[in-house]
Amino acid sequence: MKRRSFLKGTSTATLVSATGLLGVAQTTTAMEKTNPYHFKPTLEKARQIPGLFMNFIVTGKETGGAYALIEGKIRKGAEPPMHTHQHEDEAFYILEGEMIVTIGEQDFHVKPGDYVFLPRGIPHTQKLISEQLHTLVFISPAGFEDYFWTLSKPAVDFSIPPLSQEQPNEE
Repeated sequence: MKRRSFLKGTSTATLVSATGLLGVAQTTTAMEKTNPYHFKPTLEKARQIPGLFMNFIVTGKETGGAYALIEGKIRKGAEPPMHTHQHEDEAFYILEGEMIVTIGEQDFHVKPGDYVFLPRGIPHTQKLISEQLHTLVFISPAGFEDYFWTLSKPAVDFSIPPLSQEQPNEE
């Protein structure tokens, strides 16, 4: 079959899925099943745990399970221990602050504007250098965001709550 006749009869979605340009073959299928979506920050999708604020920009419910995107703000001292995701990839886009991300045996010093990808199956952790970090967290496929939702409580505002041993500042 000649290249031109093949390309004429093949949809763009099929080509992208076949070539893996989207990274996850299910992404095209999942996105075709969803509706257009627009997010405006409200407390309705914001959650907090000691030392961490999360705003659930988009979850698997809106993306057909393809991915989730969370705005996160974290205080130094609230970082997770070394852990491994078996079913999902994770990525951070840093908006403010600095941290060291350890992925397997590699350390990455990330600053505002940096992006770091954490593949599933590889142990990783983060250690803040700055007192606080503001980031976008991408999870694919979606589902792991439900853990954070269940672990947290509805946010009372858009701030990072104190760590559990800290007392709120009474200014």
